[in-house]
Amino acid sequence: MLRLRGGPSTEAPPPPGGSYTFPPNTNVYPRLPTDGGTATANGFIDVTDYGATGNGTTNDTVAIQNAIFLNRDTTVPFNNFTKKTLFFPNGTYLVGGSLGLNGNGRGILQHFDSPNFLGGFRIQGESEAGTIIRLIDNSVNFQDAANPRYVIFQSNYTSSGGTPHRFTDGTGLEGYWNYLADITIDLGAGNPGACGVNIMMHNVGNINRVTVQDAVGMGRTTDQSKRAFVGFDEYRQGAGPNHLSRLTVKGCQYGFRIGQSMCGQGIEHLKLDNQGTAGILVDTNALFVRGVFSTNNVPVALLRPGQSLNHFSTANESPFANSGVDHAGTWVYDDGTWPVLLMVDATLLGTGAGAASLSAIRNQTSGGKMFLRNVITQGYAAAAQETSGVVQGGALSITEYATPPTHNLYSQPPVSLNLPIRDTPDNAYPALSQWTSATSLGVTIASGVTGANQGTNLQTAIDNCPTEVLYFPPSKDGNIALTSVPGNVLHFGRTGSPCRHIVGHGMRFAQETVNNTLRIEHPLGDGRPIIIEGCFFDVFAGNQFAFDVEVATPRDVVFINSTFTTFRNTAAVSGDIFIESMQFALIDFDFPQDIFIRGWDVEAGQAITHFAGGNIWVLYCKTENTQRMIDSTKFVGGTVGRPSNYEQLGGWHGLVGQGDDPGPLFMINNPTASITSQMSLAAIVEGAGGAPQGNWATFVRDQQNGVTQNLSATSLDNRGNHKHLVLFRSKY
Repeated sequence: MLRLRGGPSTEAPPPPGGSYTFPPNTNVYPRLPTDGGTATANGFIDVTDYGATGNGTTNDTVAIQNAIFLNRDTTVPFNNFTKKTLFFPNGTYLVGGSLGLNGNGRGILQHFDSPNFLGGFRIQGESEAGTIIRLIDNSVNFQDAANPRYVIFQSNYTSSGGTPHRFTDGTGLEGYWNYLADITIDLGAGNPGACGVNIMMHNVGNINRVTVQDAVGMGRTTDQSKRAFVGFDEYRQGAGPNHLSRLTVKGCQYGFRIGQSMCGQGIEHLKLDNQGTAGILVDTNALFVRGVFSTNNVPVALLRPGQSLNHFSTANESPFANSGVDHAGTWVYDDGTWPVLLMVDATLLGTGAGAASLSAIRNQTSGGKMFLRNVITQGYAAAAQETSGVVQGGALSITEYATPPTHNLYSQPPVSLNLPIRDTPDNAYPALSQWTSATSLGVTIASGVTGANQGTNLQTAIDNCPTEVLYFPPSKDGNIALTSVPGNVLHFGRTGSPCRHIVGHGMRFAQETVNNTLRIEHPLGDGRPIIIEGCFFDVFAGNQFAFDVEVATPRDVVFINSTFTTFRNTAAVSGDIFIESMQFALIDFDFPQDIFIRGWDVEAGQAITHFAGGNIWVLYCKTENTQRMIDSTKFVGGTVGRPSNYEQLGGWHGLVGQGDDPGPLFMINNPTASITSQMSLAAIVEGAGGAPQGNWATFVRDQQNGVTQNLSATSLDNRGNHKHLVLFRSKY
C-alpha cells in the first residue's frame, strides 16, 4: 500500500533483499534505588518521587521541573557538576505550558535557566516503548516554526553573567556529559513549532534508543497542519562531538535537522517515517550517518543552501542574548553553500506518487559535498542528485559515490576501503537483582577531588562484586577520590567475580598524583562482552587524562561515554574493541586488534601512535590544536603477517585559535612490500571554527615502498576558511 504525499503512515513495500535494516530495541533499564524525593541524597531522581504521575491525563510539567530545579547544581564553573540522573519509569507524562524552570527558557525540560545554564543533564527512561513524554495538543508556546521550542533542551555550562566560552543562552563549547536514553517524546497534534530534542553535547555525550513522534506520524490525524516541526534539532552553534544511536522519528516536517558551522554530527542507526518536507535537512554543517532506514513520500535527505537561521542570536533569541565569544575569539559563520552529507548503509523506500518523481537524496547547493556507499532505494526516481543532475545515471542503488574531486596520489581510482563493520554489542541491561552498588561494597563518594583515596576500596568492590553489574549511584557530589590504586593497576576480571559491566552514571574518578592503568583481564568464560560506561577518569583534576586502559581479555570490550588516556593491548587477544562517545588521546597496540570507534574526541597528543596490525574503523572524530590524527610510521605488521588498515568516515579537524601547521594531519607508511598498510578518508572537514584559524600545509602523506607523496591543503576545496576532503585513498 502506498501513501499520499504528506498522508498518514501506511504499510511500506518490503525492503530489497540484502539491504540495511534498523536494529530492534528491547532494552529495559531497571528501577535502581532513588533519592526518595530528597535532593541531597544519592540515587536516581525518580520524577514520580517529586509528584509526577505518568498517568497520561495529569499535566506533570511542574512536578518534573521541580525535580530538575531541586537537584540543580549551584556551583560554577563546571568542575563541580552534578551527576544525578533524571529517571522516568514507564508511563505517559503530559507536559506543556511553562518553558524552563522559571518560565525563562526554550524547553520544557532544561537544566536550569539564564544566566546559569548547565551541562551534565542526564535523562534515563525505563524503556523506549513504555516511557512517553507527551506534549499537550495545541500548546501555546509551540505554535511558531520560525521560533521553535523544545520538549528537551540540552545546554552548555555557563557562569553567572556570561563569560568567554560560556553563553547565557545555553549555547557554547562546554555541553559536557549530557545524556538521553530509552524514551519516547510525543509532540502531539497542533504544535507546528514543536521540536523533540535540541542537541548540545561536546566531547562525551549520548542520545541512544530515543523516538520522537507526532500525531500525524502515529496516524492519530491526517490533518497536515497538525504536524510538529522537527524530531531532533541541531540548528545551533558549536555542538559536537558526540554520538547518536538508534534514533526514530515518526512524522514531523523534518526528522533530523542540522545547521550552523562547527564540528558536525555522527549518527548510527536512524529510522525515518512519514516526514512532511524531508527526513534529513543539512544546512551549513556536516552530518555523518551510518545506517538509515526510511519510509517516506518526500526526499530522505536535502542539502540546502543559505537558509540557516540562528535561533539563538537574533531577534528570535529573546529572552536571551549572547553575552560572550568563544575561546578562539569569534564564531565562524558561513555562507550556507557547503553542507556535507556522508551516508553509508541505507535502505530508502519511497511510498507514494510523490517519491516516484524525486531523488531520495538531493544536493541543492553548488558547494555541498556527498559521500554515499551501499545506498539502496525503492520507489524513488533515483537514489541521488547533484545540482548538475542525477548521480550515476539515475541509478536506484549506489555502491559508492563521492562528489568530485577525490584524491589518490598514485593515479589509482579513489575508492574507500569499505572495511567490515561490526555493530557495538548490545548492552542489554539485566534485571535489578544483577546490580550491586559500589557504595554497598565500601566505596565512598565525595565532593570535588577531596576525600580519602578510594583506590583500595574500589579494587575490593570490583574483585568481590557478586552480580553482573557494578554501578555507582547517581550522586550530586559525583566524585570518587582516586589518588592511586594498589600497584597503580586497577584489575577488572581477575578473581572470578561474575561482574562484567561497570555503570558509572557519569561518575568522576578524580586522581592527581600518579598515572594508573585499568587492566581488563576476564577469561573467555561465556564470551559475553565486557562493558564500561559513564565513567570519567580524571577529566579536570591535576593530571589530565592520566588513566590508561590495558586490554588483556579474549572477549569483546565496549567503552561508552567515558574518558581515559591511552588504550593498550599487551597480550595477543581475539576480541574486538568498541568505543562510543569517548574522549581519549592515544592507541598504542603491540598486537593485532580490530577497533570500531564511534564519536571520538581527541584532546591531547597524537591520536594513534602504534598499531601492530588489524583494522581501525572510525565514524566521526574531532580534533583540535595540532594533534596528528594517524601516524602509521609505527605500524608493525611483519611479525604476524597482518596488515594495518585505517578507515575514517567523517571528521572535523581544526587548528583552533592557532596559525598554520606543517602537518601532515594524516600519515601512512607501508613498512614492507608484503604488509600493506592502507587508509581511506571520507567527508573530512578541516577547520573547527574560531579565529585566527590555521591550516595544515600537508593534509595527507602517503609513503609506499620508499616513495613519498603529499596531498597538500591547497589541493582541497576552499570553503570559507574551511577545507574539505570528500574522499582520499592511499596506494593499493
